[in-house]
Amino acid sequence: MSKAGFAATGFPALSWSLSVPLFSRDIKPAVQLKDLPHRLQLGRHMRSVGRLSAILGAALGLSPAECRRLGRAAALHDVGKLYVPAQLMDKCAALTPDEMATMQQHPRLGFVHLASIGPNMFARFAALIALEHHENWDGSGYPKGLVGEEIGLESRIVAVCDVYSALREARPYKAGMDHAAAMTEICDGASPQLLGKFDPRVVAALRTCEAAIDRAFAG
Repeated sequence: MSKAGFAATGFPALSWSLSVPLFSRDIKPAVQLKDLPHRLQLGRHMRSVGRLSAILGAALGLSPAECRRLGRAAALHDVGKLYVPAQLMDKCAALTPDEMATMQQHPRLGFVHLASIGPNMFARFAALIALEHHENWDGSGYPKGLVGEEIGLESRIVAVCDVYSALREARPYKAGMDHAAAMTEICDGASPQLLGKFDPRVVAALRTCEAAIDRAFAG
């Protein structure tokens, strides 16, 4: 899609200087055979977030059709990580400032990747979720520092499900939490890093459907 054509959709403008060779014979996402275990884990995480987002969307009053659409789009939220070296995702030590800056490019890269599919409504919807899923309710997120309802509802839902799933999953640098511990982190402020990050209405809805969330993650 051209820059002008994309702007006409009303979706956020980006710098088109990003050199991401999308959907061509020269495509070179950062995927190598040695990275396969990480990429498989990433795929499991994305599918988990898709399932959880559909459940949480229903708890917030979305229609069945809207929940199915949200679940499909949420399962693509981290596609930009295909362009980030796997060793950064699995690094046990703290990331350097340069490494963190590289990691924080993945929402923009996912947005460009999905928007490049073409001018269809689902691709635009999924692209916006990929772009916004690290925005925080209190404005402390990235890439744009959006605040409150400047962030789309679907992206606010995915943000909660992304963190829940990440807390539950074992990673090379951490053990996975059980359901109760993950809910305490998100809902009860057990982690100072998460205070103010989520829409309170979405967190309240998570409490109402937590049994289904736990089952869906386990499944």
